[in-house]
Amino acid sequence: MKFFNPRHTWQATLYSLQGLSHALKSEQAVRHVALILAVLLVLLCIFRSAPFVVMLLAWLMVLALELFNSALERVCNLVSPEYNPLIKQAKDLASGATAVAVAANVLLWIWFGFSWLRH
Repeated sequence: MKFFNPRHTWQATLYSLQGLSHALKSEQAVRHVALILAVLLVLLCIFRSAPFVVMLLAWLMVLALELFNSALERVCNLVSPEYNPLIKQAKDLASGATAVAVAANVLLWIWFGFSWLRH
Protein backbone atom coordinates (compact mmCIF):
# COMPACT_ATOMS: atom_id res chain seq x y z
CA MET A 1 0.00 0.00 0.00
CA LYS A 2 1.41 3.35 -1.04
CA PHE A 3 1.36 6.29 1.34
CA PHE A 4 0.70 8.68 -1.55
CA ASN A 5 -1.06 7.57 -4.69
CA PRO A 6 -1.22 10.42 -7.24
CA ARG A 7 -3.91 8.68 -9.30
CA HIS A 8 -6.17 8.24 -6.25
CA THR A 9 -5.54 11.85 -5.19
CA TRP A 10 -6.42 13.07 -8.69
CA GLN A 11 -9.64 11.01 -8.79
CA ALA A 12 -10.66 12.17 -5.31
CA THR A 13 -10.04 15.78 -6.35
CA LEU A 14 -12.23 15.33 -9.45
CA TYR A 15 -15.04 13.80 -7.36
CA SER A 16 -14.85 16.68 -4.92
CA LEU A 17 -14.98 19.25 -7.72
CA GLN A 18 -17.98 17.43 -9.23
CA GLY A 19 -19.72 17.63 -5.86
CA LEU A 20 -19.00 21.34 -5.52
CA SER A 21 -20.15 21.96 -9.08
CA HIS A 22 -23.40 20.07 -8.50
CA ALA A 23 -24.01 21.92 -5.23
CA LEU A 24 -23.46 25.30 -6.89
CA LYS A 25 -25.93 24.38 -9.63
CA SER A 26 -28.62 22.88 -7.40
CA GLU A 27 -28.39 24.49 -3.95
CA GLN A 28 -29.32 28.13 -3.44
CA ALA A 29 -27.78 28.22 0.05
CA VAL A 30 -24.44 27.03 -1.38
CA ARG A 31 -24.57 29.81 -3.96
CA HIS A 32 -25.21 32.36 -1.17
CA VAL A 33 -22.20 31.12 0.78
CA ALA A 34 -20.09 31.13 -2.40
CA LEU A 35 -21.03 34.78 -2.97
CA ILE A 36 -20.00 35.68 0.58
CA LEU A 37 -16.72 33.82 0.07
CA ALA A 38 -16.07 35.71 -3.19
CA VAL A 39 -16.66 39.05 -1.45
CA LEU A 40 -14.34 38.04 1.38
CA LEU A 41 -11.64 37.01 -1.10
CA VAL A 42 -11.85 40.43 -2.77
CA LEU A 43 -11.72 42.18 0.62
CA LEU A 44 -8.79 40.02 1.66
CA CYS A 45 -6.91 40.96 -1.53
CA ILE A 46 -7.62 44.65 -0.88
CA PHE A 47 -6.99 44.88 2.87
CA ARG A 48 -4.66 41.90 3.47
CA SER A 49 -5.63 41.67 7.12
CA ALA A 50 -5.99 38.78 9.55
CA PRO A 51 -9.71 39.40 10.30
CA PHE A 52 -10.58 38.70 6.65
CA VAL A 53 -8.56 35.48 6.75
CA VAL A 54 -10.46 34.40 9.88
CA MET A 55 -13.82 35.29 8.32
CA LEU A 56 -12.92 33.49 5.11
CA LEU A 57 -11.99 30.33 7.02
CA ALA A 58 -15.15 30.53 9.12
CA TRP A 59 -17.33 30.84 6.00
CA LEU A 60 -15.51 27.90 4.43
CA MET A 61 -16.73 25.90 7.44
CA VAL A 62 -20.29 27.07 6.70
CA LEU A 63 -19.82 25.86 3.13
CA ALA A 64 -18.67 22.47 4.42
CA LEU A 65 -21.75 22.22 6.65
CA GLU A 66 -24.02 23.22 3.76
CA LEU A 67 -22.52 20.45 1.65
CA PHE A 68 -23.06 17.90 4.43
CA ASN A 69 -26.61 19.16 4.91
CA SER A 70 -27.35 18.77 1.19
CA ALA A 71 -25.83 15.29 1.12
CA LEU A 72 -27.87 14.21 4.14
CA GLU A 73 -31.07 15.53 2.56
CA ARG A 74 -30.42 13.51 -0.60
CA VAL A 75 -29.74 10.32 1.33
CA CYS A 76 -32.86 10.86 3.46
CA ASN A 77 -34.98 11.41 0.35
CA LEU A 78 -33.59 8.22 -1.18
CA VAL A 79 -34.15 6.11 1.94
CA SER A 80 -37.60 7.47 2.74
CA PRO A 81 -39.32 9.42 -0.06
CA GLU A 82 -42.55 9.53 1.96
CA TYR A 83 -42.89 11.66 5.09
CA ASN A 84 -41.17 10.22 8.13
CA PRO A 85 -40.83 12.15 11.41
CA LEU A 86 -37.32 10.78 12.04
CA ILE A 87 -36.18 11.84 8.57
CA LYS A 88 -37.62 15.30 9.23
CA GLN A 89 -35.70 15.47 12.50
CA ALA A 90 -32.45 14.44 10.78
CA LYS A 91 -32.91 17.12 8.11
CA ASP A 92 -33.84 19.74 10.71
CA LEU A 93 -30.80 18.87 12.85
CA ALA A 94 -28.45 19.22 9.88
CA SER A 95 -30.09 22.51 8.97
CA GLY A 96 -29.75 23.63 12.58
CA ALA A 97 -26.02 22.90 12.51
CA THR A 98 -25.66 25.12 9.47
CA ALA A 99 -27.74 27.85 11.11
CA VAL A 100 -25.48 27.80 14.19
CA ALA A 101 -22.40 28.21 11.98
CA VAL A 102 -24.03 31.10 10.10
CA ALA A 103 -24.97 32.77 13.40
CA ALA A 104 -21.39 32.39 14.64
CA ASN A 105 -20.17 34.03 11.43
CA VAL A 106 -22.61 36.92 11.75
CA LEU A 107 -21.39 37.47 15.32
CA LEU A 108 -17.83 37.35 14.04
CA TRP A 109 -18.61 40.03 11.45
CA ILE A 110 -20.24 42.20 14.13
CA TRP A 111 -17.27 41.74 16.46
CA PHE A 112 -14.74 42.62 13.75
CA GLY A 113 -16.94 45.54 12.66
CA PHE A 114 -17.05 47.05 16.14
CA SER A 115 -13.31 46.43 16.55
CA TRP A 116 -12.69 48.27 13.29
CA LEU A 117 -14.90 51.22 14.30
CA ARG A 118 -13.03 51.65 17.59
CA HIS A 119 -9.71 52.15 15.79
